[in-house]
Amino acid sequence: MLMPLPSHPSNLTFKAEEVNILLEVLGRLGSVTVVDDSPFFKLDWPHICWISTKELSAITPSLLAGYPGRGSWTVVSDHPRTCLMVRPNMRRGELTTKREAESVAASAESFRSEMVREIPKLADFIEQALKLRSKPSLGVHFSSETVDLPYFEDHAGPGGGIILAADPGEFVRTGLSTSPFDRATHFWLTEEEENLLYLELNGHDRLESLPLLLKVAESGSGGLILSPDKMPQLAKESTKLKLETTNPLVQAALEKLLSICRSAEHYHLGMYVPGQ
Repeated sequence: MLMPLPSHPSNLTFKAEEVNILLEVLGRLGSVTVVDDSPFFKLDWPHICWISTKELSAITPSLLAGYPGRGSWTVVSDHPRTCLMVRPNMRRGELTTKREAESVAASAESFRSEMVREIPKLADFIEQALKLRSKPSLGVHFSSETVDLPYFEDHAGPGGGIILAADPGEFVRTGLSTSPFDRATHFWLTEEEENLLYLELNGHDRLESLPLLLKVAESGSGGLILSPDKMPQLAKESTKLKLETTNPLVQAALEKLLSICRSAEHYHLGMYVPGQ
């Protein structure tokens, strides 16, 4: 499940001039569009984000795990963004204790400066690993435009996050957008809210009359995929139960669901909830 990390007051995003060499290498895979972070998803370590594409999906955590230099590099999905992020590599002794990790986080700017010096080596590693040396660049673009949608209701947590997609089943198979409007939300039901919702449904013998809400309440264990045509029904069931329940915690959970349904219906999206 997508989990927003705590924000840090410093600007930890790599600057364009610091990562030009790396971006030029990535541009040989496919066109790269560099974008700002989501305001609801804060990474507490140095990073840079671009729009996810099929070509750039070749940059995987398993590929980056083989990098022999300093730092533990990985990619984090915040759809439609992919963010390249680096932490200290504890397995190689860069940090040995939690206290040291907290100390580095507190002075992350100095760690970022160290990783800037690592960028050319990382670029060379990717170039060799993916055999990109002889390929031409397909372009690198820097966009200052937000990728957030005007009628997409989003906020930072709690409860992790989910994916709204035009074809959520296809998104699960590929991890790629199925429409221009596919997005991650940065909130979802907490485990406590899922349990309370299930108890509310079970306690008032509503398990059969509100089937989609039951699937939502049980989604924590096995995940859930709902197609776009199911979202109006989920909204209807959520509205019905919200009017009937007297439990304010259940009402708050149902309002979360209604917010997600409004976003999904406006852009004709379905829903994918990753299981645990």
